[in-house]
Amino acid sequence: MNPFLVLDVETGGLNPEETPMTEIAFNIYDPKNYKLIESYQTYIQPYNDLVIDMKVLAKTQVTMQDIEGGKTIDVVMKEITGIWCKYNKVKKNKLIMVGHNIPFDIRFVKYAFDYKMANLYDFIDESHFCTQRLMKFAERKDKNADKLLYRLAACCDRMGISLKNAHGAQADIQATFDLFKKLTINIGQTGDTYESTNSKRDPARNFFEF
Repeated sequence: MNPFLVLDVETGGLNPEETPMTEIAFNIYDPKNYKLIESYQTYIQPYNDLVIDMKVLAKTQVTMQDIEGGKTIDVVMKEITGIWCKYNKVKKNKLIMVGHNIPFDIRFVKYAFDYKMANLYDFIDESHFCTQRLMKFAERKDKNADKLLYRLAACCDRMGISLKNAHGAQADIQATFDLFKKLTINIGQTGDTYESTNSKRDPARNFFEF
């Protein structure tokens, strides 16, 4: 069974080729009992001449003081890959990334890896689970599904999950994990089939058969 890497990044914009990550945080959980086994968080100094959009930054919990006191991308990459490698001694047990609208986060993380000439998927599984997609799957039969909001705060509110300090990476990953746990348990109890996303290793792999 693959450990879950529940990740969130805060950014200085919407395009990873123009704006940098400003914060990265993740928790690693044991898939057998959902127990927290590793945690990491840091602010990140700008890299590769990318420019922070102050209007976007203002919508997060990150300040320029945080960023200026953060770590360089070289230090961040060394630290996170060192942690991730501990869980990848057996190839089939690579970490599986989980997040809310996780493709957005992956784009920024992958850009940082590419910038440092490294392959993200040497360290994590190519499949991932998006709680936004899981929520849409769980509510697909709701007659008002097309009118529902799927921001993290809205999903947490409908599932009775507390989310304080939204757009702070640590708060977001805790809420995302709580949402992921509740959704996977609920979906598993219904007997529905839900496939992980972007798994080249086994595109038909069903999470609930882990």
